[in-house]
Amino acid sequence: MASERTAALAQFVLSVLLVLLVLLALAPSAAAQQPDIRPYESEEDLWEALDQGEISFEDFLDLLELVRAGADTLTNPPSDWEALPGSDAGYLAADSSQPITQPRPAAVTGRVDLPLLTSWRSGIDADLNEPTGSDGYTVVRWQSGAVRGLFDWEHDRDEGGRWRRRTLIWQTRRVTMQLGNLEPRWGRGLVVGRRSRIVRSVDRSGSFWQPALGRHDGIAASIALAPSVRGDGFLSFLDSDSLTEWSGGTQLRWSRKTMDVGLNWASSVNGIERPEIEGFELFSAHEEQVYGAHTRLGHGPRQLLAEFAINNRGVSAKAVEFLWPLQRGRFHARLWSYGDGFTNPLGGGPGHIDTRVVGLESRGRAFSSRTAGERGFDFSTRLDVAPGMRLRWDWMTHREAPGEKLEHDGVFRAEVQRDGLRLTPFVRARIDEDESESYSLGNYLWWGREGRRLNLRAEYGRHYSREAPFVRAGVGLEWQLRRFVRLAPAIRWTDPDLDHPGDGYWYFYFTEVVTPAAGLKFEAALVWKQLENPDANDPVELRVRLALR
Repeated sequence: MASERTAALAQFVLSVLLVLLVLLALAPSAAAQQPDIRPYESEEDLWEALDQGEISFEDFLDLLELVRAGADTLTNPPSDWEALPGSDAGYLAADSSQPITQPRPAAVTGRVDLPLLTSWRSGIDADLNEPTGSDGYTVVRWQSGAVRGLFDWEHDRDEGGRWRRRTLIWQTRRVTMQLGNLEPRWGRGLVVGRRSRIVRSVDRSGSFWQPALGRHDGIAASIALAPSVRGDGFLSFLDSDSLTEWSGGTQLRWSRKTMDVGLNWASSVNGIERPEIEGFELFSAHEEQVYGAHTRLGHGPRQLLAEFAINNRGVSAKAVEFLWPLQRGRFHARLWSYGDGFTNPLGGGPGHIDTRVVGLESRGRAFSSRTAGERGFDFSTRLDVAPGMRLRWDWMTHREAPGEKLEHDGVFRAEVQRDGLRLTPFVRARIDEDESESYSLGNYLWWGREGRRLNLRAEYGRHYSREAPFVRAGVGLEWQLRRFVRLAPAIRWTDPDLDHPGDGYWYFYFTEVVTPAAGLKFEAALVWKQLENPDANDPVELRVRLALR
């Protein structure tokens, strides 16, 4: 046993040396999310992380969909999960009970399947007398043989109803066709990837023909041209009062078990600027084109992935990813490099969550990008040092643009599991070249046995933007009262600035989940936020969800 642990430690040290050698050889040239360990278990967790600057607004929207409606490959492709903060920590489905570590594509069967999720929530005044506002949404997933569909409708008491998304997919062994909202991603995403929702912020009406959410809207196809060759393509049209965008792309892929090669191209045309909207200068009418090639070498736990892209002004972007198994764990490294001025409205490659304004020279306009000019790398090492004990180290270094300061983010965590108990202590830190730093340390604890669960969380640290200490703590219970009734009370305390009195707040939760029959689930939750500031109004919210699966 001692020799095995010594070998595991030696592999860990060798993996660190290996990545340093790779970085020195390639220089910062693909990688990932900001290292994160928080399990986002509720909408309040997401709002807090957004307010603290720990996640971007784009990540917030995607994570909110996962918390509300669970994982679905029609709305959040598995390839996009790697870019979401906390993806390795796990998310919670709509019933707020079980973690999801990876979305799974729906199986194609010969039967008709019509799962439905409808949710309603209402704010209530502090005296619990009358509603202060309400909204809700209904999601229907439909499957019959080779055809799958998703329809998502949202209703607000003040603004009325609107379509959020709708998608139909027809899939056979040789052909896949998709109509409606699209989420294409090719290679590492440099040419076509997890783009920003550029029209979301300019008030799309949410009609059936132009839903409110989604990165593309139109038609996509993937066709087997030969035993090892496929062709992919899409055409998208987005429209609002402030912006119109036509976009499309094509890809040719050659695939074997241990090797993939792809060539792709994408173009977007944007226009119809509204100068009467003060400060609006997202895109003037112009065309952007990007060309790229990507490859994969290896299979399973041993892979090398890379992509190169260049736009129509000759500015390039590069991404490299490396996966390697250890005797009792794994090693994962990514590097990325975007040329200064690499602008691609359709791309969404790896990078830090921060965005910056990028000018479109000769057009006098600008847009927000999280990749242009950025260079960096990250790596993650996981070791199963003993039965029920795992260690993990994540590190990320990046420079947002030439001349900007170099930033470093790191997380070290341990995970111990035994007899229904899971303990996860962690330390994370962030520092830049100016020696501006932040840190936090804490612990998450879960315990469960025979229909009863307990979770505790505590974190203390110094926030990088406020430069002040903060604290988070909470306790939650789950109790299977009857075979079909589950209660889940919880309480949490957060103070984002201990140096400034009156900023703290309590969250009180009480959730009841009733499963009266197989495939039918009813959930009701009362959420009460009590602010430390006595002059503020304490918001209260009631949520009701019905799921038919």
